[in-house]
Amino acid sequence: LEAGEYVRLVNEGIELLKTVDLEGRTVLTLEPANPFNYALGLRPPSYSSPFNYVNRRLVGWVETVGVSETRFTAEQFFSDADYVMVPEVPYKPGQLDVMLELYDDFIAESFYLLERSPHWRLYARR
Repeated sequence: LEAGEYVRLVNEGIELLKTVDLEGRTVLTLEPANPFNYALGLRPPSYSSPFNYVNRRLVGWVETVGVSETRFTAEQFFSDADYVMVPEVPYKPGQLDVMLELYDDFIAESFYLLERSPHWRLYARR
């Protein structure tokens, strides 16, 4: 995606998030940057940062030594996140592939699909 196209998708995600109760809530995204907390004036999850970039070349190493030795564990990474935004059209496809490889099982166990738009899936904590 080009930056201008991605901005339109972020705006769509913001509109999707406005359909749920956001007061006192936090949002995590599986994108390299998380614009949603800033755009909506929300506190980010405890272990989140504005940038959640992972590199595909680390996946083999991750599988060898374990996620907890290379980055936050799933429990830490999702910590107190109330919502998770998963793009249908990611800004960087490799980023999403790695994030799903690392965290898809945790998302399935700890969150449920709440809403979706053409370009986003919104999950809420169970």
